[in-house]
Amino acid sequence: MHFRPRFCLGLSLATCSLALCPLMDQTARADTTLWQFGTANDSSAEFAGYPKVPVTSVSAPAGSRTVPKGLKADTDPVLEIAYGFKTVPRNRADFWVDVASQQPRRLEYLELLRDLNMTVAVDHISGSHFRDDAAGQMPPETRAGLDDFFTRYGKLFQFYELGNEPCMFGGGLAETLQVAQYLGRIKPVHVQLVAPGWAYGGGKGTPKDWDADPSNRRQVEALCQLTNGHSYGYSYADNQGGSFIEDLNTFGGVRDGWPRPYLNTETGTNNWHSEENGPHLASSQPHASAFDRILRAHLAVVDRTMQHAAIFDEFGLFQMPASFADLSTLTASPGIGGEDGRVQTFRRLALAYATHGAPLPFVYQNRAAVAGRHVFFRAVNTAALAPLPGSGGKSDKVLLNFVSFENTPQRMRVRVTLPRAGRYAGDRFGPGQTYASAHSRVTMAAAPVVDLDVSLPPRESVQYILKYAGGDR
Repeated sequence: MHFRPRFCLGLSLATCSLALCPLMDQTARADTTLWQFGTANDSSAEFAGYPKVPVTSVSAPAGSRTVPKGLKADTDPVLEIAYGFKTVPRNRADFWVDVASQQPRRLEYLELLRDLNMTVAVDHISGSHFRDDAAGQMPPETRAGLDDFFTRYGKLFQFYELGNEPCMFGGGLAETLQVAQYLGRIKPVHVQLVAPGWAYGGGKGTPKDWDADPSNRRQVEALCQLTNGHSYGYSYADNQGGSFIEDLNTFGGVRDGWPRPYLNTETGTNNWHSEENGPHLASSQPHASAFDRILRAHLAVVDRTMQHAAIFDEFGLFQMPASFADLSTLTASPGIGGEDGRVQTFRRLALAYATHGAPLPFVYQNRAAVAGRHVFFRAVNTAALAPLPGSGGKSDKVLLNFVSFENTPQRMRVRVTLPRAGRYAGDRFGPGQTYASAHSRVTMAAAPVVDLDVSLPPRESVQYILKYAGGDR
């Protein structure tokens, strides 16, 4: 069987029509991503009326532990991670209290994410980091720690996750409820509480495996503005312990979508996950299919999803660089046995389904050649997005995305109208195993119409990230 990304084959998560439709989330950000179906249609009319759906995302930079030295003075290294997947707009800042000594530059990091227009979900103190006192109350020092954290950083993030897999890492139900109740009283209006990244058991916790019981999860969820749930490989579809079925159990079923937005803070695959180890479906690219499948599942049924992680052992999109001071050698994790790598799959889906902003009008100039092909062009002006809640971060980029889901090379010729006449400058990210081979600097003159001619290898994508540079063409 020739490999073609499957839309919903084998999924109990969504109908094919939902998985196939072009997806947008009008509330999501569009000024940040890592490098990068649709039927060919002309003009911006194809964007009208699309449902609110997921935003795929990546932790950046590299595990979110701290800002590499020198990064603030020259943010270009982070643009490699932020703009390589330009449409990925969210970061999970794991500011756990027990690793604070490893994160001396939290403020600088959050300010950088604001400047990159990234919405941020933070972790800090959770039910895994303290135990109630003899009176059954949160200790004063824990309350003081939360007060200080929100005083210092509260304007620079939009979401607070109440815990990370509490029954995998020893969190207590009573303590999680205490954190949720306290934060509900002190948090600024723009910060929303996200349920813990449920693992639905794990052998730990107080009481043991409490988050495997939907009645316990409901107590916590009642204090949250967003739901959550982690999944890897094919676990999202498991009848027991799978995020989709378990979250349906939490809410007692749903009629028209989840009762509150779903922010998934971890999903992905590692080098073991494959079709042979899952649904046993024939595929020439069993590992790439597994990654494609779990991302599509989340695109279908959650509002915002975060791939774990940009750089993380066998789960990562990228290999650990020799130095964060020079990321020009940043290298994508290779596909298993010559298959498509995770970066190639991720950028293809991110550029097709998670690009946000005001649509720009365009036409295909080789309409006959692309008719009936699984190719997709999306052009948006991100300046139309509202400022980030709290931090006021704002975008000023134009994104031009070319995506192919075909197994043969494709040529796309488009004429797009940019927001205003003049010069534009920025970055082009295309195929390539390293940042240096995938990236180039570009300039173009708009009348405001611009003609672009892009050739795409099989299952590849190209993105232009442009900024208005002046009136002279």
